Amino acid sequence: QGTTGLSQWEAGRYLASWLVANKAVVKGKRVLELGAGSGLVGLVAGKLCGAGEVCLTDGNALVVKALEGNVKANSCCSRVHAARLGWGDDGVGELLGSADVIIGADLTY
Repeated sequence: QGTTGLSQWEAGRYLASWLVANKAVVKGKRVLELGAGSGLVGLVAGKLCGAGEVCLTDGNALVVKALEGNVKANSCCSRVHAARLGWGDDGVGELLGSADVIIGADLTY
């Protein structure tokens, strides 16, 4: 597993800015971020855009540990949490089906 998720990539910054300008896309909704990396996009959705619940996911356990720290450091309420999710893992369909909005930036490299 690589560590590309430990860096903040440009597309994530653009998507976060777009969400701030288009809050209605996530406001009050259950949001799932795939390949969250640093969690910027999902944190913006939860903290600045009023998402009802945000699940930040990444396939790398080290990245998820960093995500948990970023959630805590940003004083996000219990609506935002981090979880390990590898593409193809059991339960992916259930998690995807529970989301109103699925977001992701720089998912492939």
